[in-house]
Amino acid sequence: MTNGVDPASAPSDGFGPPAARVPTWLEHAAALGWRLLATAALAAVVLYIAGVLATITVSLIVVGIILAATAPLVARLRERGWSRGRSAAAGWGAAMAGIVVFAIVVLVAVIPAAVNTLQAIAAGLQAAQDKLADVPLSPEAVEALTRVAVAIKDWVSENVSELVGSISFIATVGVLVFFLTLFAMLDADRAVDWVLQAAHDDQRETLLRSGRVAVDRVGRFVRGSALIALTRAVATLAILWGLGVPDAPALAAIVFVGAFIPYVGVVLTTGAVVAAGMAAGGVTTALAVLGLVVLTYAAAEVLLRAFARARLTAVDPVTVLIAIPVGTAIAGVLGALVAVPVAIAVSVIAGAVVQALGSEAPGTEGSFVPPWLDRLGQWSWRLLVGIGVLAVGVTIVVSVPFIILPLVLAAVFAATLAPLVRRLLARGWGATASAFVATVGAVAVSVVILGLTVAALFTQVSEIVSSAVGGAGQVNEALGGLAAALASAAQAAGNTVTIAVSDAGRELVEVLVAVALSILLCFFFLRDGPRTWRTISGRLVAWRRDQADAAAAKAVNVLGGYMIATGAISAFGAATQWAIMFVLGLPLALPLAVLSFFGGFIPYIGSFITTGIALLVTIAVGTPTDIVVMLVFTVVFNIVQGNIVAPLVYGRAVNIHPAIVLMAIPAGGAIGGVMGMFLVVPVIGIVATTWRTVLRVFGDPPAGASAAMLVDDDGSGAGEAAVDPDAAGAPA
Repeated sequence: MTNGVDPASAPSDGFGPPAARVPTWLEHAAALGWRLLATAALAAVVLYIAGVLATITVSLIVVGIILAATAPLVARLRERGWSRGRSAAAGWGAAMAGIVVFAIVVLVAVIPAAVNTLQAIAAGLQAAQDKLADVPLSPEAVEALTRVAVAIKDWVSENVSELVGSISFIATVGVLVFFLTLFAMLDADRAVDWVLQAAHDDQRETLLRSGRVAVDRVGRFVRGSALIALTRAVATLAILWGLGVPDAPALAAIVFVGAFIPYVGVVLTTGAVVAAGMAAGGVTTALAVLGLVVLTYAAAEVLLRAFARARLTAVDPVTVLIAIPVGTAIAGVLGALVAVPVAIAVSVIAGAVVQALGSEAPGTEGSFVPPWLDRLGQWSWRLLVGIGVLAVGVTIVVSVPFIILPLVLAAVFAATLAPLVRRLLARGWGATASAFVATVGAVAVSVVILGLTVAALFTQVSEIVSSAVGGAGQVNEALGGLAAALASAAQAAGNTVTIAVSDAGRELVEVLVAVALSILLCFFFLRDGPRTWRTISGRLVAWRRDQADAAAAKAVNVLGGYMIATGAISAFGAATQWAIMFVLGLPLALPLAVLSFFGGFIPYIGSFITTGIALLVTIAVGTPTDIVVMLVFTVVFNIVQGNIVAPLVYGRAVNIHPAIVLMAIPAGGAIGGVMGMFLVVPVIGIVATTWRTVLRVFGDPPAGASAAMLVDDDGSGAGEAAVDPDAAGAPA
């Protein structure tokens, strides 16, 4: 009753419920709207993160395309009785062989002639634009055609120049793809099973079936596009050579790449080839090129459709015309190249996801909201909250490094020294004495490392970089200009090292203060850490406190084990490199060893870069014998560390797959620079080790929990009792 009026008898507004309520149409629209908004917001956030981590995103997409393209080969070998490892190695070898051949063609045919080719295309388009003035058309038509020619010229110039200029990005993606492809071929099915472990049997089967369909369609598209691309490239090369058009190999390579962009690619590349013909021989040559290209392309299409139909797959034109502009807007030419395979996979998997999400009861607002959209909206807003909390934490860490850095270093030191403190406590030492002895040891090690760094590295970093760049230049000259990418990569790596060392040198006082604060904090963490943790976790109920204590103990063990193992590997690698360079009488042995020590704390990539810099320095200043010895050391060290030592250390110390380590390092660098690359692996290791335990802390009480476990120590059950800080059970 409201003011004496029964709401049930209130007059209706004609839209459904009584007038006192929100109209039904508005209620349904709002129920549908917030779910759509939450889903769209999550998609936007995911795309933003993918853009920030562009290296990882592109690498994963390329790896997925390679897996789809080689899936039939690997499956056929498995059917013949080959083992998982042997068949994966064969598929990986076939894929890498194709990529290496294409890379060699690009290095030999495209990059040396890139400038001339772009100039020829631009000149041809300009000539076509000039010819339009003589055509008896209306001024409006001439202006429209002129705008089209200018737009095409600008697009070709900007995007191809951007692609050629992104050498370091392409090289990084290539390195990641090289290693990740093998890991994916070995363990992709296990990774999918791990991701789908929480799904019901029918949901898992639906998603797996759609995944197999997506792999088949993407694979057929890639293999068919490669066959078409090769045919068009060979035909274009023959036509251009026959007509005497210069830079024919570079233009044929452009045609090959454009064939992977359906509809749009053939138009753009044909226009580029015709423009080059216009620049070379005028209108007659351009028309001859156009006619021959159209005839040969049409004939090749008919033949391929007749004899290789099983390798080709039809793609919906609407999907293509939507996906290519979106991919181009997000990632330029690379986005256009991968847009269609991604669209094919998404269109197949999206339907399975909707089916899996909509298999039970409808949403809470009634049957108007589809069940799948209700679940998607519920997941989306909760994930947005989690991502927001994580983003705030990362922003704080990155924004105030001189506040967070001492805390992070102190936590790393404390976790590393915790085993020593526990050993001293077991022998009867007091907490203060044990923490003091461990901290003094940390001070001694820090003083030695900082002293060597300042004395050896800070004063000679410019000489190291200049020598390394000079060595890369000598390699490029010896190979006739084919190692331009190596020279560019050496220059980029040298600039990164110089900037990092220069920043640390300018802020040396702040660095020393941060190290001093971290050592003091380390002492208090070692002495009072267990008591402080018991005070914090004491606010939880008993069963949650047990889980939190277990997670904290695992985190400390993982962090300490990782730092000890990585420090030992880094020290061994640096000492070995110094000894070899010292015996050979090479200069800069000590600063390069110090650089290698720090680089060893960035898994895989750090050691690869620092040993590569040492090799380039040797090429610049050493004898042929010195170069051979350092080359053997660099290759053997990186192979042994990358394939034997590192997987063993990271698999046991942090319990994460090497593929995750490879992807985590560029991600950490994109978010937090050098410190991000240093911390990302142990952080992921902690998450991988503790996430199940942490989820139990936020979950429901265990089914077998007794009544005593569900209340606090004082029996209140609210988790607000004062807990004895010296009570047993907290992690050491």
